[in-house]
Amino acid sequence: MRSNIKSMLICFFDQKGIVHKEFVPPGQTVNAAFYVEVLKRLQENVRSDLISGGTTRGCFTMTMRQPMLPS
Repeated sequence: MRSNIKSMLICFFDQKGIVHKEFVPPGQTVNAAFYVEVLKRLQENVRSDLISGGTTRGCFTMTMRQPMLPS
């Protein structure tokens, strides 16, 4: 049975793995204002990782706009 639940994940990662991830709330449009807030939270996560001795460098982004369904 297929689920009718759809979700969107914004995920940032570096060479070591996931740096920050957020599920977009249902009904939320991902516009510039929303994305800026996500980037601020990403920046805070990267800063706290660096302060705690992490070595996070350069982040890559990937945004899935459509659910991945089996063919």
